[in-house]
Amino acid sequence: APAAAAGPKTELVLMGWSSSDAENVRLQQIVDQYNAATPNVNVTLSQVPDYDTKLQVSLAGGSAPDVFYVDSFKFLDLQNAEALANGNDQVKDPADFVPNLKAAFTKDGQFYCPPKDFSTLALQYNKDLFDAAGLAYPTPDWSWQDMEDAAAKLTDKDKGVYGMVVNPDMARWLAFLYQAGGSVYNEDATKMTINSPEAKAAMDFYVGLVTKGYAAQSSDVSTGWPGEAFGQGKAAMVVEGNWIMSYLTDQFPDLKFGVAELPAGPKGKATMAFTVCYAAPASGKHLAESWDFINYIAGPEGMKAWSDLGLAMPTRQSL
Repeated sequence: APAAAAGPKTELVLMGWSSSDAENVRLQQIVDQYNAATPNVNVTLSQVPDYDTKLQVSLAGGSAPDVFYVDSFKFLDLQNAEALANGNDQVKDPADFVPNLKAAFTKDGQFYCPPKDFSTLALQYNKDLFDAAGLAYPTPDWSWQDMEDAAAKLTDKDKGVYGMVVNPDMARWLAFLYQAGGSVYNEDATKMTINSPEAKAAMDFYVGLVTKGYAAQSSDVSTGWPGEAFGQGKAAMVVEGNWIMSYLTDQFPDLKFGVAELPAGPKGKATMAFTVCYAAPASGKHLAESWDFINYIAGPEGMKAWSDLGLAMPTRQSL
């Protein structure tokens, strides 16, 4: 039978930021699969440098991409600016998402955009360095003191090895703030609460690792980030997320390492969850098509293809 007459295609743009080559290739494959299965739509992947600025300009100028990444840190700013289409009645199977990740993109009971993946922090440790020092590996009941004691014993400055490599990075230190019982702001985000004894305790501990000489910054050991210092054997322990796994497998395949929960602080355990959603613009001209694509890429099939890379974890509990 003759093919149905081809109508004009709806052109959509998915805008995000570029990560590793492996991620970029896989994302393009998923977009290609969608395009092949959806003859009346063509999605173009646009990965831009200086993403936040480009997004701001495109939203303000009325030329918003049809689907775009929104970091959980930016969600309330964009939602308050009325830049986001409300996905509450558009996202398929919303109950399947991990509750606190869904909550990150919910305002006034409305779920705006589905989280594409997430990452959490953990403690990575070099088994050979622990073995050489005669130390037991980190366990789930480690405290701050256990981690500091181990870092002290694992430091050998003559060899250029430190117990830990940590950077002055809010996205790492915040986990320790929560372990100390502190918070950045109050429950309804109306008042800053970060100037507290708990925050001071977390800062003293985190910075103290460096000032006491048990930890170095990545630049101090001629590396670009703590994961590189860890791979090179210059750090016995680092606090990184699941993104370190494929990096170590690719770059340092012989490294013997383990992963443990972050140690408990004075008020217990805490980690950070980093997440980004696929949003549609409130001003979108093709919102039905945008949501159809979002439901594919944030649905079971698209998300499995993406998270099977091992770079981040699926946000759907069914996966």
